Amino acid sequence: MSDQTADLYESHLRAMLAPDPDGDIVDWLEANVKNMPGPMPGAFRVESTPYLSPILRAMTDPEIHTIVVFGAVQMGKSTLLELWSAFIAARTPGPTLLLQDVDLNAKDWQANRLKPIWEATPAAQAKMSQTEKSNWHTHQFQRCTMWVLGADNKRNLQRRSIRFLGGDEVWSWKKGHLGEAQRRRTAFTWNGKSVFISQGGVEGDDITNLWNTSDRREWMFRCLSCHTLQAYEWEQLIYPEDAKGGGGWEIEKVKKGIKYRCKSCGQMHDDSFAVRQEMNLKAEYVPMNPSAPKGVVGFHWNSLCAQWGLSWGDLAEEAINAKRAYDEHGDDTSRIEFKQKRLAVSWVENPDED
Repeated sequence: MSDQTADLYESHLRAMLAPDPDGDIVDWLEANVKNMPGPMPGAFRVESTPYLSPILRAMTDPEIHTIVVFGAVQMGKSTLLELWSAFIAARTPGPTLLLQDVDLNAKDWQANRLKPIWEATPAAQAKMSQTEKSNWHTHQFQRCTMWVLGADNKRNLQRRSIRFLGGDEVWSWKKGHLGEAQRRRTAFTWNGKSVFISQGGVEGDDITNLWNTSDRREWMFRCLSCHTLQAYEWEQLIYPEDAKGGGGWEIEKVKKGIKYRCKSCGQMHDDSFAVRQEMNLKAEYVPMNPSAPKGVVGFHWNSLCAQWGLSWGDLAEEAINAKRAYDEHGDDTSRIEFKQKRLAVSWVENPDED
């Protein structure tokens, strides 16, 4: 071994063992990600999506090797992988595979979400290779190749040895492809990580089975009156008594008077941004499966904890219309989508369900 090679090896080893000067990943992302693509561009701030913070921290926890996320749509699920990719490139380089459901969506994701975030993160941009030409599905950083591909093509899940594996929209992947992707991490079992992101699927599919093996951490809030810690449950939404007439629920009355009732003390919480923000302020994830294997963690939240966007009244309107479609036309499509997308739970066929 030449002196130059030895010096390079020693410098890399020292960098790996040195304390992280940037500390907490959430703090690092807020300090370094200068612009998030989307309808409201700006520097990354986690305050409007506090349920993401513990997941981001799990991504840098050496004791955790597999993360499964079941989250409601339009609430930042994919953002987790996007932010993680910038952190990997800048702070913990290694071969990385990021998967969407199909190549077409992967290409769009790379062009309109991933690459803009890398370029808006100076620490990641500085690691972009200036000598090797990248294409849409392969991007070179210093000591890090990042592939962005579709999980539907089995060839995309073979050959490569991967340290960091991220999968999005896993509910829509073909049967068996989740397992194929996981096997790409065999060479990096001890220092790699897999992160799978999804809405609810169908009971018995690959992502639901993996979720069931995790410790299934549930995002729980504290009642603003009695401070009892509890999960956000759809059944605790209370519609106003005068909102139901002979023709069914009157939507506008429901939206105007809907409340969330504490399971412990019965306190009624108003449907407002300020209330939902305060409920989330001291919320935390609570593991529901103590028998999970070590290092396999799961995180679940539903649309009831959203601080912005859809209100509880808006969600109630969706639920009422979905049930009406089933009662009047036998069409279960909207009910299934509501459970999968808004409540982020996997669908279980139950013809006796209300």
